[in-house]
Amino acid sequence: MKLSKPILELWETDPNIVKFMLAHEIGHAIHGDNNKQIRKDNSVSKWVKNGVIFLSEMRANIEGSSSLNFPSLEMDRIQRILHNENNRLFKESLSTRLPIKLGWMKNIEYSYDDNSNEHLKYLFRRGYPTRKMISVYTDKYKLFDAQVKNDLLDTFYEIIKEEVQTDKDTFKDEVISTFSKYYNG
Repeated sequence: MKLSKPILELWETDPNIVKFMLAHEIGHAIHGDNNKQIRKDNSVSKWVKNGVIFLSEMRANIEGSSSLNFPSLEMDRIQRILHNENNRLFKESLSTRLPIKLGWMKNIEYSYDDNSNEHLKYLFRRGYPTRKMISVYTDKYKLFDAQVKNDLLDTFYEIIKEEVQTDKDTFKDEVISTFSKYYNG
């Protein structure tokens, strides 16, 4: 994460958002997470890669959040603001995205509480959780352990199972094995 002028300005108006963002990024740094490295590995399927990135993002969210000890209402407030900002940035960049120009994606705006399969699939295809999911899981879990991985991958698999070419247990085993290999997990 770059400490850009907008982030420094955000510190002046809402430091808790910046604290969460920094705690999240520190979580990645502590574990040596490197999404570029896993994306280049041609021996790993796209869905396993996305599952691994999803776990790394949620580990950074859970560990970052627990280090801050924010109450659940504050985490939810932060995630709502970040969700709105993500939607704004997405809409601003639509006209420059090749998939949009080619008609591969709809002009979609999701509400914070939208847990539709379409919304989840859109994010899971990139390896990311929803902001609502971040809020719920950071409230539910304070440690990133085997139970959390299992719970997250159950959710992930249920949404993308039609696109994955394997059964749930095999998929989860592949994701956890690859996650351990790349992300000190």
